Amino acid sequence: SRFDAIDYRWKHGSVVDYLARLDEAFHETLGWCQEHDELVTMFSGGVDSTLLLTYMNGRRTALFHAPESVHSGTPDPTIYATRAARLLNLDLEIRRLKDGDNWVNIESNIDKAALPQRVVQTVMYTQAYAGPGAGFIHGSRGDALFGAAGTRNAVLSARVRAYPLDILLRGAAQISGRANGLLQSSRQLMRDPESPLGWAAGMSSRGFTDFDIVSDAVGTRTLQSRLARRVRYASTRLGRAWKSSGRLYRHLELAHWIDYWCEDSTTFLRQLALAHRKRVHLPFLSTPLVATAMSVPAHQRYHRNFAVKYLLKEALRRRLPSYPVDQKKGITSMRLPPTYRGRNRDAVWEEYGMPDFIPKRHHDNVRSFNNAISHNALTYSMFDKRILRNSDLAGIAGTRVLEHRNNRWYRGFIRKASEFMGWIVSTAPLQMLMSAA
Repeated sequence: SRFDAIDYRWKHGSVVDYLARLDEAFHETLGWCQEHDELVTMFSGGVDSTLLLTYMNGRRTALFHAPESVHSGTPDPTIYATRAARLLNLDLEIRRLKDGDNWVNIESNIDKAALPQRVVQTVMYTQAYAGPGAGFIHGSRGDALFGAAGTRNAVLSARVRAYPLDILLRGAAQISGRANGLLQSSRQLMRDPESPLGWAAGMSSRGFTDFDIVSDAVGTRTLQSRLARRVRYASTRLGRAWKSSGRLYRHLELAHWIDYWCEDSTTFLRQLALAHRKRVHLPFLSTPLVATAMSVPAHQRYHRNFAVKYLLKEALRRRLPSYPVDQKKGITSMRLPPTYRGRNRDAVWEEYGMPDFIPKRHHDNVRSFNNAISHNALTYSMFDKRILRNSDLAGIAGTRVLEHRNNRWYRGFIRKASEFMGWIVSTAPLQMLMSAA
């Protein structure tokens, strides 16, 4: 991998030093864009996309596919985007996506990409790729490099762990879901950062899944084994430098790189672009920006007090002083609408069915769409019916056809057998050493 050639070594300095490195990396990453005025930037008016555009000279065109309905308690994201575009003197086009078209768009995405859609916002991108523009600039993955949303929760959980706040938190957790979440996070932060039960192992997954349901579906041992593999992968690639900071920042560092390397949210975007014969560029996957992130110590990269992603915000403050970096951003993700093709939303489950790996006792919870795993369960069912079991699709030369077995006891037997064989293999070297001794 090209990341292996990057020297992961913290180069301590001041914020001014870090911003200078960041500025150089952005220039190196986006300098070529001024020669390509046919590019369209996927724009929300947030920190990441706005900062990218300050480095793109020449004619700049941007597109924002905004959700039709606004999430309660949040500002209209189109106002946010329009204000930022005005500061940039940007040619911005805003298109509203109707809530009622959400399911149809997801089905279309799965048909084009031949993958299940994990991220709700992706319906916006495929609509953009279908329009004019030879290539698109996308600001995805900036959070994983410079501060994801879970950072603030970790910092707060670490601070309330101290006496006497911990006593108050335990009391509040009995009546408040928010307080109970902080209590659970504080306990996870007390674990070893490399533990599959620690905060770092699950940071990037918590918003997309339900660990209790997954544990019931595949078994606790399998779930923890999978989390441990992700931790081990990121830890091995990082080497030793990340272990030199305090426990909180070891959790943050490991969690963000698990998110960056293991949560593949960009392959789907690329597949959709290719389906429309378009190209997509993701600057935050560039070597200069990754190398810059790796050079900044963890305790100075992800937050300052409770300001997450503060390095990018400070960089934007310098590039575009009139931009209000601390304003509350409108939520730009699509809401799961209450209807499906004009009927009650339960109709979508009637058409696609519940995935066979979801235990029956969780079906009502998943169908409600109040569970984090609901969207993933549905899009997997769509993928299963529209792609995996679609007999009208022709095979691709050079691939093998695998038999699909929808049988619970068979799948359980295979899982247990594979776990047993894994145990045999893992203990064999030890037995050989004992025999040799």
